Amino acid sequence: MADLLGVDFSVADTHTLYGCHDLLLTHKAALFTHLTQRWRDLFNASFDVLLYDLTSTYFESDPPFGEGDKRHFGYSRDKRPDCVQVVIALIVTPEGFPLAYEVLAEMRASDPPVQYLVGTPKGRLSKLEKDLLDKPWQEARPGVTVKLLPQEGELYVLARSADRVAKERSMRRRQLKWLWKRLNQLQGRKLRREDLLMKLGAARQQAPSVWRLVEIEVDPTQARFTYRMNKDKLRQVRRREGRYLLRSNLTETDPAVVWNYYLQLVEVEQAFRNLKGDLAIRPIFHRNEARIEAHIFVSFLAYCLHVTLGRWLRTLAPGLTPRSVLEKFAALQMVDVQIPTSEGRTLILQRYTHPQPELRLLLERLKLELPAQPPPRITLASGRTEAAM
Repeated sequence: MADLLGVDFSVADTHTLYGCHDLLLTHKAALFTHLTQRWRDLFNASFDVLLYDLTSTYFESDPPFGEGDKRHFGYSRDKRPDCVQVVIALIVTPEGFPLAYEVLAEMRASDPPVQYLVGTPKGRLSKLEKDLLDKPWQEARPGVTVKLLPQEGELYVLARSADRVAKERSMRRRQLKWLWKRLNQLQGRKLRREDLLMKLGAARQQAPSVWRLVEIEVDPTQARFTYRMNKDKLRQVRRREGRYLLRSNLTETDPAVVWNYYLQLVEVEQAFRNLKGDLAIRPIFHRNEARIEAHIFVSFLAYCLHVTLGRWLRTLAPGLTPRSVLEKFAALQMVDVQIPTSEGRTLILQRYTHPQPELRLLLERLKLELPAQPPPRITLASGRTEAAM
């Protein structure tokens, strides 16, 4: 797999890679350039449009102390606001081939120009609502309409999905119904003020997205409170139901084309799921910033191999996923057979286990051959080992 990418390292060398993190980071930009050519050579990938999205990963370590540290507290997509985290930006092609994992400032000024499409936080709508108000809705496909707003050399795309509107409205109604019932129950119970505050906090944690739509006033001296719906906030939320705000430098003005590009962002989301799932980027215990960078770099390399395996399987073993293949290969283990000699030394035979019939069939389908068994080694008087003659 590594040979296919033209990257010379093995999984067994992971700890060595962490140890030479300075060397890794020095060649990071060169690797990104190399990947572009390899994806083109191996899979005829195109790079006319790049997809970009953000995720974060948390750390099982103490908060940072140095100035400029990349680890911060903040919104956690992994539901771990108690941990510091770093934000990772991943750039892939529409086919899902990863190119880089940082924001590339050269994207705007590159020659030939690189076109990009990124998701934009809904909060940006507040600044653009007046400009978007007079723009007409255009149909991108049945059930999906968009508004296009050129601004400062970029194109903002406000998309509205009828299915998403119905889904978000149903979820909000269900949560509001629960919250309203819970508040009514608490209002009718006799509780100490401290207990009431704790139960209100639990209700807020249970339904955070609709809590902000309800105004609650707690008596400062007694265990009593009043609540009412904030209709202005509710109207604002309803106006934004099922809407996505995108930002791009695409010159394309066909709503259907722009929407299809947005749908391809699912490739980036799938990459994040693979990094955190199959490839287990966590747990992360590093404290040194260079080692943090190296950890993310090695995880990115692993994802490149993961994508290569997935594309390979489409042709050679349809129906299999990278996860299922990795699970099958996990049955292949490396063991050390130690044989004491009459001279007081030990002969060490490092051997991988014989593959089962199912795994042998998979190796055949993937056109892979297991490497030769490693040569035997023998311990010296000093305790070190050398190749046995």
